[in-house]
Amino acid sequence: MAHYWPLQVVCGGFFLFGSLCATESLRGPLERVADGTLVVLDIDDTLICYGDHLGSESWFVECFARTSGGAEFHRLAGLLAHHLPVQPVEEELPRWIAHLQERGVMVVGLTRREPTHPAVEDWMGKTGEQLLSAGFDLTLTAPDVDHSHYAHGVIFGGRDGKAQAFGDLLDQLCPERVMVIDDRYSDLAQLVEVAENCGIECEPIWYIARLIRPYDSEVAAQELEALLDFGGVLLEEADRECWALLERCE
Repeated sequence: MAHYWPLQVVCGGFFLFGSLCATESLRGPLERVADGTLVVLDIDDTLICYGDHLGSESWFVECFARTSGGAEFHRLAGLLAHHLPVQPVEEELPRWIAHLQERGVMVVGLTRREPTHPAVEDWMGKTGEQLLSAGFDLTLTAPDVDHSHYAHGVIFGGRDGKAQAFGDLLDQLCPERVMVIDDRYSDLAQLVEVAENCGIECEPIWYIARLIRPYDSEVAAQELEALLDFGGVLLEEADRECWALLERCE
């Protein structure tokens, strides 16, 4: 189901005009992608996710608050990345993306993930592994881009954000048009502004599938217990304190 709102709504200090498609499913937007379009996709909560509870954005927000975003938080995030499998946000999403790639449409990922992670040795490689495990191979029609943090068909914007990387991407490729898909309204606002400044037609898709799913911290705690008890997770002694903190975050 798609909903349309005027983009002159203020969000994060950004003003945009026109109409924004907010959709619970990407099937419609991806089916109407025209030849010559560059499709730019966010990663987390757009292509892949952990689940509705444990590992969800709401759960991470709680843990971030409890750990003040310190070393413990990064270790928790790293442990989940190693032990909790990801899944596509929509079951058929890998097939829809693959169909675009079969048509020769350029598809590239653009994420806020840092290129390195303090608790994961090869974070960009882990991201590519997670995507493949969920059925996505973004390398198939990924453009040839000159960017220092570009791997597995994904540009890692990191703390610099997405806008600069997106602008560089458009300057290098000069596509006829671009479709940007993201679950964060504020990121979409920035990317549309960048595209407009480059004189490139841009269709923003606000993907709200994950935003409308309810979060239950008690269910998250049960999922964590099941992961530890039945998931075969073997932890080094140094990590046990982190897992105890993880449980307190539920």
